[in-house]
Amino acid sequence: MGAQDDGGTRSFTAQGIWLSEFAFAPNGAELLATTEGSLAPGGQVVAESTANHWGDALHMAIQKTERGEASWRVLFFPWRDVPEYSCPDDGQALSDDDEQYRVSNNLTRGQMLWRLAKVSKIGDVLFRREYPLTVSDAYSQAAGAYFSDAVLGLLAVHEGASSGRCLLVDAQPGHVYVAGFDPSGGVGLDDSSLTVLDVTAGRVVATWRSNVHTFDEALAMVSDTVLRYGARLAIEYNNHGHGYFEAIRSGYTGAGVRLFTEDGKPPVTSTRSRALLWSGLRQAIETGAIVEVDSATLTDLRMVAVDEVGRVVLPRTSAGHCDGAVSLALAVLASRGLSVRRRNEVDRLILKTRADRLKSRAGVGLRRYS
Repeated sequence: MGAQDDGGTRSFTAQGIWLSEFAFAPNGAELLATTEGSLAPGGQVVAESTANHWGDALHMAIQKTERGEASWRVLFFPWRDVPEYSCPDDGQALSDDDEQYRVSNNLTRGQMLWRLAKVSKIGDVLFRREYPLTVSDAYSQAAGAYFSDAVLGLLAVHEGASSGRCLLVDAQPGHVYVAGFDPSGGVGLDDSSLTVLDVTAGRVVATWRSNVHTFDEALAMVSDTVLRYGARLAIEYNNHGHGYFEAIRSGYTGAGVRLFTEDGKPPVTSTRSRALLWSGLRQAIETGAIVEVDSATLTDLRMVAVDEVGRVVLPRTSAGHCDGAVSLALAVLASRGLSVRRRNEVDRLILKTRADRLKSRAGVGLRRYS
């Protein structure tokens, strides 16, 4: 069964099914579901593939297995296990970095020399993807990623949820909150995604995602979540967003929700505004305005790509359509014009030190005049 074959496996029952290049399946989740449904009792499914991109069908299956949400037996085959991937040891000296890499990855000198020869031809990034030593290597980002590993490496990550509502941190007194909502039709395709951002602390504090819901269900969930934090809300006005924005603005529901507008107009994405939206999010990460996100949002950020002419591309995969990344970008947009005093751990440490000094001085003074 090839990844691009039509029809799935609904028309037959099999003792064994082999899915070749599973990571390239257009709808891997559905293919896997129909495949398992076609197995006879005691049958077996084997899904093998090279890596496609972060969040592809194979990657999601591996991650679910690691989290205990699936019961696959994951087998990974690093290139060092292939005897042919080695060169005769000609006594060539290795740099300190190369020698450290060789030792830490348990390579022979012949394997290291073979690796160096390959890297000189195809580059380090492509080598890691085509000849991985780990699953992380296989899914390392390609040159087309909009958010590089260096940028995303600036973020702390806490466990989130890929669906439903996830309240990560309670509202804190004195903190400023914003939210972004990227709505969908709720008919089982793209997710509707809400992200609440604590601007003061620079971290994602709440999310909601669902691809099956009614208009009223989504409206109630978004309104309740936003009001919990007193957040200013940016809704993408295009397509489905029009109805949600007008329902809140007209007072149909969500009394007290503050909507983000510019010159009285809701945000409408165009080619130009979309580019500014993404550059604003990347700048927020690079400058430390955002320092912590949830794991589901990080997955979406990793999938955002750039095409050959420099346009931002949101690939549609079994993990979604980068909807969490879109709602986070809208939350950053909603923070525009807000004056916020960032209170990070350094700030809190300084305040505590000052308070301790004042207490100490007050104590000395009382003793002096007693």
